Amino acid sequence: MLITPHALAGSALSSAITNNVFVAFFISMSLHFVLDAIPHFDQGTLRYKFNEPNRKAGWGTEHLEENSTSWPKWVYVSAVVDFIIAVLIYFLLLSKALNFPVLLAGGLGGISIDLIDNPVVSFYKLPVFSQLHFLHHKVHFDLPQRYWYWGIPLQIIIIGGSLWYLLK
Repeated sequence: MLITPHALAGSALSSAITNNVFVAFFISMSLHFVLDAIPHFDQGTLRYKFNEPNRKAGWGTEHLEENSTSWPKWVYVSAVVDFIIAVLIYFLLLSKALNFPVLLAGGLGGISIDLIDNPVVSFYKLPVFSQLHFLHHKVHFDLPQRYWYWGIPLQIIIIGGSLWYLLK
């Protein structure tokens, strides 16, 4: 799933449950796994056609050794643009909320797994993080490349629903 829906859903759930920033962070971190278990589109959906042409859809699909050099440049560009969109939403629409620290902690918790589990930083090779990496890939549902567009409506619904809840 893209960064923006993970962050906004984490903020929405956190604000509904708690006023504690630490609890918000960990609730949202857990929500990340739930959202990734739902069939969705993300940068990896299309990236794998470049280096894993026979990759199957579904949960827990095997990945080749993650290597940042195997990622096309558009993956980085789309991730940065997605992150900028999330930051703009937080600081233009949500920053005046009384519980902004909880919203921010929820958003950061929502994207923390993807920040930890990526081939650029390589935290996933360290103890504890390697277990997070294993769990992340086991619950992550990969859509087949030819049906990538089916993952977009879900993300629009998550973004819209989260924004509706956060701005009401």
